[in-house]
Amino acid sequence: MNAVSLGPLVMDASRLAFIAAVIVFLVIAEFRGAGPAARQGRHARSTWAFAALAAWIIGARAGFVLANLGSFAANPWDALKLWQGSFAPLIGAAFAGVMIAFAGLRRKVPVMPLALGAVVAAGVFLAVSSAFSGPGVELPTGTFEALRGNDVTLQNIEGPVVLNLWATWCPPCRREMPMMLELATQSDGATFVFANQGEGVAQIGRFLAAEGLGAEHIVLDRQMDLMTALGAKGLPATLIFDRTGALVQSHTGEISRAVLERALSEVAPVAR
Repeated sequence: MNAVSLGPLVMDASRLAFIAAVIVFLVIAEFRGAGPAARQGRHARSTWAFAALAAWIIGARAGFVLANLGSFAANPWDALKLWQGSFAPLIGAAFAGVMIAFAGLRRKVPVMPLALGAVVAAGVFLAVSSAFSGPGVELPTGTFEALRGNDVTLQNIEGPVVLNLWATWCPPCRREMPMMLELATQSDGATFVFANQGEGVAQIGRFLAAEGLGAEHIVLDRQMDLMTALGAKGLPATLIFDRTGALVQSHTGEISRAVLERALSEVAPVAR
């Protein structure tokens, strides 16, 4: 999976790529060079570098929200959940470019460090993302005890599969579970499987009862075999497989409704 483990911290590779890109952008944007002339405007460049970064974040998030208004209509406040990721990078780049141009034209700030930093940062983002893309993954084998109903053999499922690895002790798992269970009942073509990692029936039952959630689609992975088979480094982990069993998308950490619905639209229709 495209996740990175940094000691106890686990994050999606795209988040690491974003952090690396931000650091590179700010370092290059504030580079002074040599001599008094090169040092002029350093404070102004620093201020406008952060302004350009803020413009990218706001523009990229707004672009993503506008492109997925249907997913945000029921819960508009989800648009503020920046920790879920979900941005439109090109729209963000346009916002940042306007901010950099404004800095140069109206504020007389040297824009070359800002522009160069933006270009190099984009390259760093792509390079880091590619470095952790990893080899192709297929739907694992194995039969798992269902919390309700018959046992589930993953490779016997016909059609696309959304496989979610989770645990009751995991806060992001708890936050995303109601939304994912709701989508599981709405999906016309994809089968959702929520594989609990290493916990017992009683513990899972208490969590579901407390949250008012049903037990459908939940299976037990007592030995956490799926985490090993899939190379998952943390929870929650959501993997979407097409009807051939090939992985088409994976996500480590809390996933948003918009991202999940968009991924589902590529492999199976979602009833609205």
